[in-house]
Amino acid sequence: MTRNRFRQPRKAKAGAGSKSVEALRLASELTASGRLDQAEEIYRQMVALAPGDPVANYNLGVVLLKADRHADAVKVNRRAWTARPAMAVAHNHLGLSLSSLGRKAEALDAFRNAVTANPLLAVAHANIGRILLEAENFVEAESSFRSAIRLGPTAVAPRTNLSDLLRNCGRLADAEGEARAATALAPNSHIAWNVLANAMRMLGRAAEAAAMFRRALTIEPESAMAHNNLGNALRDLGDAKGAIEAYRAALRLAPESANSHSSLIFTLDFDQDSTTEEQQAERDQWWRNHGERFARNILPHPNVADPDRKLRIGYVSAHFNQSSSASTFGPVILGHDSALFDVICYSGTVTEDRITGKFKNVVARWRSTLGVDDDRLARQIREDGIDILIDTVGHMAGHRLGTFARKPAPVQVTAWGQANGTGLRTIDYLLSDQVMISEDERPLFAEKIVDLPSLMTYAPSFGAPDVVSPPAIARRHITFGSFNREGKVTPETLALWGTVLAAVPNSRLLLKYTGWAAEDHRARALAALGAAGIDPERIEFRGRTGHVAHLAAYADVDIALDPIPISGGITSLEALWMGVPVINIRGRTAAGRSAASFMATLGLGDWIAESPDDYRRLAVAKSADLQGLADLRRRLRPMLLASPIGDTLAYTRAVETAYRAMWRRWCASQIAPRAAE
Repeated sequence: MTRNRFRQPRKAKAGAGSKSVEALRLASELTASGRLDQAEEIYRQMVALAPGDPVANYNLGVVLLKADRHADAVKVNRRAWTARPAMAVAHNHLGLSLSSLGRKAEALDAFRNAVTANPLLAVAHANIGRILLEAENFVEAESSFRSAIRLGPTAVAPRTNLSDLLRNCGRLADAEGEARAATALAPNSHIAWNVLANAMRMLGRAAEAAAMFRRALTIEPESAMAHNNLGNALRDLGDAKGAIEAYRAALRLAPESANSHSSLIFTLDFDQDSTTEEQQAERDQWWRNHGERFARNILPHPNVADPDRKLRIGYVSAHFNQSSSASTFGPVILGHDSALFDVICYSGTVTEDRITGKFKNVVARWRSTLGVDDDRLARQIREDGIDILIDTVGHMAGHRLGTFARKPAPVQVTAWGQANGTGLRTIDYLLSDQVMISEDERPLFAEKIVDLPSLMTYAPSFGAPDVVSPPAIARRHITFGSFNREGKVTPETLALWGTVLAAVPNSRLLLKYTGWAAEDHRARALAALGAAGIDPERIEFRGRTGHVAHLAAYADVDIALDPIPISGGITSLEALWMGVPVINIRGRTAAGRSAASFMATLGLGDWIAESPDDYRRLAVAKSADLQGLADLRRRLRPMLLASPIGDTLAYTRAVETAYRAMWRRWCASQIAPRAAE
């Protein structure tokens, strides 16, 4: 019916103008009501009559954009602005279609053309900011978002995007302010509540964040983003099972989300009931869902198969800065023999600092990966001729496992990230030690396990305070402590610590980490310990301090308590450096064995428990021997320095020996087929 009513003759008759106005009105109504096919037909008739009409082409482009027919939309929007170059909205819509097609650079040009045509077009400024934010160009993105907000103060999207940007840059109070402004403007926007909740979570207010994520889900129950983010908040609150349920809900809604799947994998390490078999099975599923398709297209590696030549090593991380992650791999990178190895760092680090500068000063080449997608990064690594590529992140935030799935280097290794490995069949090796992964578990791993003299090395921070006597000698009571992040302090951990405090009369517990400054974290800890009969007066909480002050706080701790089921890594090493021994349980999985590995390496196996009851008995026995504590406190730092943990150069040489063996094995695999011929 519509087709016949508005078909125009070749020569316009009297009244044609009024018919065109009526057609535009009807097409606009059809577009607004979602009847896009009918609207498109009307606009195409108008374009057929006047191919150069910018308005008709623009309106047709709007319909095609709404229908997600972006390639067609690009063509008609180009016609629109070609006919009228100053038509800013046509440039803007062209940019939206190009962005949806993944043509980000062209989209950015189109949005900038829109701003040139009309500097007051707020939405174009917002779209420029969005593209720059995706490219992790935070400085220019912030400027664009602020321009959009100035020109359109009631718009919500620029504020939510700006809040995300500020959060990523660590400007958390500003991120909260922008997000609160967004929720005030749009109280029924699930996106605005998500963004505000993310800021709350980063501020250590996980319970508030969880409530806000749940509010977002009441608005939009099928928001995969909100389910995923709720999982993050619940993990921070020590609720691993609730977090796992939230991640699985996110994956049901968005099964293509590799990041949600990685979050699930990471959180399984926090679940007391999770087994090595289950953890490896989920990693294998990640590989099947998100990595295997890339492995089908791996090209041969042209690297020269000389087993003894100088090697080019690539390290991939989002944490080349002052962080616990960099504390594990940093000494190796800084200690590499430059005569035998060229090192290239592929850095997704957002906030750089003096530690970043140290890395930059010693490596052969530094490449930022901010805004670089996995495919382009893989091509860059191949072009750089990397022989051995090292993942230092595992499934934690900021990983580039999509790049490793493409296998841009002939030998690939994961180390110092997640103790349980990645599950990627394109990653050849996992660096570990004999305590971390038992012999019967090793066949479950996708990677071949390579044992080093210790799990990791440790270079103490500059300016670390001297070791002091155990505080119990002066105070006449034992102070236990844990400086692990609050998410590791699970309900099982608090229940275990409650039994320890109950068994050691007058003992105290000092909990120190950023989140303990928040009331919600303190309340859950006090409630759990209160259930074990522990008076709140026996518990002390401390929040974030500078790193030297953080280490100095160990002067108030006699014995460190390791959490379960996931063990402390660098936190345990810092305690040992400050003379504080760590009571721990040899965990059911590798994620729960870091402290056991360190104590075994130091010859302190008598601090390793095999069960919760054994853990409690150890705490009682060690607390009763103040002289033994004092003697060990004096000896721990020299013991650490003399061990494979503290001798960073010896450890680095062991890593290099492992790399060379891996390389020789690859070279032999390249020669063997030709020899067989």
